[in-house]
Amino acid sequence: MSAVRYCAFLRAINVGGRRVVKMSDLAKRLGTLGFEDVQTFIASGNVAFVANGGTPDSITRAIEADLLKWLGHPVATMVRRWSDLEALVASNPFKGVRRETDAKLYVAFLWKAPEQLPKLPHISTKEGLKLFRIEGREAFIVSTRVEGKFGFPNLTIEKALGVAATTRNWNTILRMAQIK
Repeated sequence: MSAVRYCAFLRAINVGGRRVVKMSDLAKRLGTLGFEDVQTFIASGNVAFVANGGTPDSITRAIEADLLKWLGHPVATMVRRWSDLEALVASNPFKGVRRETDAKLYVAFLWKAPEQLPKLPHISTKEGLKLFRIEGREAFIVSTRVEGKFGFPNLTIEKALGVAATTRNWNTILRMAQIK
């Protein structure tokens, strides 16, 4: 059984001062599940680790069950192989996408592939969001200012796709992919 590096993205951790979890405590907790070389990245529930055996789905179930027991509430967890994260970054999914110069770019990690697909691009003028592509269990969004503020796409994505998601700024993903 060979060791494989993974990343996990946790939904609704440390957002708006609610459901606060210290990243050092999260890293220790995942270590108790047998994961090695656990590293957290910024305080929004981004984790890299090594697992000996399992699949992304079995690891997801193990983490979610443990977090429910530990925190007392469910935490949707999106696990990907590190090699998939690197491939995502290498694919440059925002290349050639027309946008305003100050637009924010997001990737939504989906808990499972969506069963319902909206017509693309899916636009929310109220939130200033444009969902322009869905590939497997990732969705790609451009956010523009509406009345001076950027919309945050997670709830819009979950509603449009009918699946739990957690959204990260593309710059966060680019920086995370560089940790070793």
